[in-house]
Amino acid sequence: MMHTALAVLLNKPPAIESHYALTLSRGTVAVQEWEEVVSLDPANGFVLPAPPQDMPSGQYTISIERARDAAPVAQQTALLTSAGKWKPISLDAPGLYEASIMDANGTHVADAFLLVVAAAEYAAKRKDFDTMKGLTAAWTGPSARADQHLFLRAFLLSGCPTC
Repeated sequence: MMHTALAVLLNKPPAIESHYALTLSRGTVAVQEWEEVVSLDPANGFVLPAPPQDMPSGQYTISIERARDAAPVAQQTALLTSAGKWKPISLDAPGLYEASIMDANGTHVADAFLLVVAAAEYAAKRKDFDTMKGLTAAWTGPSARADQHLFLRAFLLSGCPTC
């Protein structure tokens, strides 16, 4: 291994077939993004959608603000259980919200765009959202995921006329 490292440093990389190749990676952790429709329970608030698979359990700081609103950002501590479920987060009213999630070290790890609806509206809104999500799932190309996020956010925005 030491010989391989020296060969790379001296700009004489070893043959791939017979040696290990060193790789370097730099940069920051990619911020996960997701869009979702969630149901509001006036007594308990709402539960964030399932987190990305690689998000470890623990406490997170969540900054929530209404989309297209100049209201101050509300920060809450959220708990992601070892079962991969979030504990409920308090919220006053339905609407379209943007949430930024930071881990215990203060590192920004995820962004969520959430349409929070009353329980009576949830099934219909969820069905429409799942239909749109299904349409975008097969998109390909270098910016397919970014385009999918933009499309789903626009759909959620159109589904909230009071937002």
